[in-house]
Amino acid sequence: MRRRRIVLGLAAAGLGLAAWAAPGAVERARLIAAVIDPAAGPGPAPASLPWHDAAGEHPGDLYLPAGCARAALALVGGLTPDGKDDPRLAGFARDLADAGFAVYVPDMPSLREQRPGAASVTETAAAIARLADLALAAGQPRIGAVAVSFAVAPVLRAVADPALGARTALVVGIGATYDLDAVIAFVTTGFYRDGADAAWRHREPNAYGKWLFLMANASRVGDSGDRALLHEIARRRLADPAADVAPLAARLASEGRAVYALVANPDPARTPALVAALEPWRGADHAALDLDRHDLSAVAPAVVLIHGRDDGIVPYTESLALARALPADRTRLFVIDGLSHVDVDAIAPGNLLAMWRAAGAVLDVRKRMDAEPGASCLAAPAG
Repeated sequence: MRRRRIVLGLAAAGLGLAAWAAPGAVERARLIAAVIDPAAGPGPAPASLPWHDAAGEHPGDLYLPAGCARAALALVGGLTPDGKDDPRLAGFARDLADAGFAVYVPDMPSLREQRPGAASVTETAAAIARLADLALAAGQPRIGAVAVSFAVAPVLRAVADPALGARTALVVGIGATYDLDAVIAFVTTGFYRDGADAAWRHREPNAYGKWLFLMANASRVGDSGDRALLHEIARRRLADPAADVAPLAARLASEGRAVYALVANPDPARTPALVAALEPWRGADHAALDLDRHDLSAVAPAVVLIHGRDDGIVPYTESLALARALPADRTRLFVIDGLSHVDVDAIAPGNLLAMWRAAGAVLDVRKRMDAEPGASCLAAPAG
């Protein structure tokens, strides 16, 4: 609660009383708090709303506001083993519901298993369509989607399909990826740049991201012994970043050594060759989520991208590149200095102004969704 009071207090002080008293100010503040510091602790229980695909039925949670919800959002989290039950994701959903949205959090098997790939695109499309069908039954022809980190790519791929894109008014991407090779270079070496011809820059990446990357890719290795060794290396380093894993690495066979060599590499210039050495097992899944291989110029929904300049897992240059690939007239980009998941106090008043504008861009689209003629309040289906 103290952290959330800091966020709201900074908003009031940094934006001034006139802005704070403006129409929609409380909703904007709640959206800012949702991004910076999602609600913690228990809240109202969501309704169950399963979704289906070729693999069968999967769970999903629907969070409803206290009043009438005439705008619905699908919220797709990143790589978390807790899936829809991740406390930060659930807190984010409650904050969005407090801002007046009906919020659907589907459980995504591939993301819960930390194996993003082609399946993530089909899963995301099916889950978003489930919410779109529920909204349409309430007279709401279009919905929105909010995606976090590695979930942004499958959401954009899903809504790039004209049928689903026509039913989606808005996509909000937080900490998006674009060029997966560039993301891998940053996660493993700390180097990043804004385009292939730009100079390299360096910042210390989040060590958790490096070993999460190893954990996610270990399961793709064919040799069961290598899989077990890579999982153990990742587990030890996630528990203790200084753990000595050299004895485990020495036992790896050729395929496992190739994966470990990529993770342990300190030179970004070597990253493309090390990634290429992992073919063919990374091929289809890598291509499915590598947005720089896909034409995004016809993506129909409005897109709001938010990225922290100090993001230690995905560099903000990914959202810069993604914004250039999306339709310029329907895309807004907000790079926030100091934004991170662990340091609320770093959000200075000037950065809160950017967050204020980003929240306004989201609420502007919601107003258009609210105004659909004949729309009624969205509610959970009976049973």
